[in-house]
Amino acid sequence: MIWTTGGGENFGTFKVSIYAHRAQAMSAKLPGLSVALRGQLGFGRVFLYSVLGAVFWASGAKIFAYRLFGAAKPYAKDNRHFRRVFADLTRALFISCLKQSIGSEDGNYLKTKLAEIVQSDPKAAFRQWRASPPGRALASESEIWVRERISRSVASRSVLICSHRNWSFTDRVVDEFRDADWEVGTLSGRLIPPPFSMTASNLFLPSDRPIADANANWTALMSKLPVDASRIDKADVLFVDWANEPAIWMSRMAPPEKRLVVRLHSYEAFSPWVHFIPWGRVDALICVSEHLRAFMDDQLQLTKTYPHLEQYVVPNWSDPKLWADEKNEEARHRLIMVGYANSNKAPILAIRILEELIRISPDKEWKLDFVGHEWQSSGLDSEEERYRDQFFDYLKSETLRSAISLHKYTDKVGQHFQDAGFVLSASERESQHMAVVEGAMSGCVPVVRRWPLGERWNGAAQLYPDALLWETPHQAAELIHLHSNEDVWHEKRRAARLDARYRFSPQVLVPQLSDAVFGLRG
Repeated sequence: MIWTTGGGENFGTFKVSIYAHRAQAMSAKLPGLSVALRGQLGFGRVFLYSVLGAVFWASGAKIFAYRLFGAAKPYAKDNRHFRRVFADLTRALFISCLKQSIGSEDGNYLKTKLAEIVQSDPKAAFRQWRASPPGRALASESEIWVRERISRSVASRSVLICSHRNWSFTDRVVDEFRDADWEVGTLSGRLIPPPFSMTASNLFLPSDRPIADANANWTALMSKLPVDASRIDKADVLFVDWANEPAIWMSRMAPPEKRLVVRLHSYEAFSPWVHFIPWGRVDALICVSEHLRAFMDDQLQLTKTYPHLEQYVVPNWSDPKLWADEKNEEARHRLIMVGYANSNKAPILAIRILEELIRISPDKEWKLDFVGHEWQSSGLDSEEERYRDQFFDYLKSETLRSAISLHKYTDKVGQHFQDAGFVLSASERESQHMAVVEGAMSGCVPVVRRWPLGERWNGAAQLYPDALLWETPHQAAELIHLHSNEDVWHEKRRAARLDARYRFSPQVLVPQLSDAVFGLRG
């Protein structure tokens, strides 16, 4: 089901259709819609929504958004079901458009195809979506924000920091900003109750009068959730960590005169979320690495389309005092991978590196430690299940069984770093891979794959120019073997430790982040 914003005096008019852009294709596309939605919504809702959409299409009905979703009752109870219908189907349309653009109807190969197309043309993967009515409507919403640009000033260092589920990096920012005696508030997206919750039904629908709607939504929020609204009202700057649900929510709920800053890590850049953020409303984008900033700029044409948008690169930091430089005697022949239980981390490549090392120097007792959360036992897609099963098949090998250790997640990973001499990154994509930073700070030599989804922008080499960079397990094993010589290893690990403790320390990076948040960097 797709809709288009109407023109003329009928503000917010929606013409509802089913998946295709032309009425004559409706009957042929209905089965495709069900397939696209089945994994998202379940069979019952798929059937209900498909029938509802077919009725709308057949009648040529027009729904007036001002009345149904509009400013008069932006979150009225009787509107929520219809908003949910449109939101769920819009989300499903995005996935379908992505599959069409990359030429794969099989979701199991989506990540592989996406990686290939990102390397050649970042815009191509989202071409179908941008051409769709919802994609055009979202672009139009951002254009209105740019055209009716509101001047925003920062009178004091007062900031509200908002995140949704993952506060692991956000908490560091909160602590450092409070240590600097700034006025810092926090808002958790998970705690916002209905009807204002940060759910798909409140997020996926654009507006063709965004400033008026934002003001109306803000009035409703102050009336219904005065405590949460007061936190927003007190802040000069709204800093949203992770470019996902809270970023969209803030752009449509907060007062238009507030400075809005969004920080992007990694997964969001390859998710639907960034395509639903009205970037015309955002004042600054902070990325944790240059290759992610470049990817975002390429796929969304940010510099060209939104010249007002400030773009910054500020990596995540770690406190060097947390990482002791003590090594056990066997460390030179021990590898470690922290965080491994998903296919993006590519732990099988780490095992193949170990196999190569055993083949190259069988006289050495090579070991490999995996540290982190265990694999999920359920809820994985078929591709992820297949990868997990292959991983455990490797562990059945008699040769490898005694050389590989699995360690549960711990917040005292430094103890494991003391045992290891080389820290591995084998991922398909990373923004920064903090395990590499923390391993280097503890005296491990970084062994970093040229991440495929960042190689177009020289991502790994730009972040870690002095790491042992590799493309194949054989290359990695050769480099590790060469640097396992005692003198060479000590020299390399000391250099890595000094580099990480300087470049990724809070003393260097917190001032950069604060200047970006408050708009003080040129």
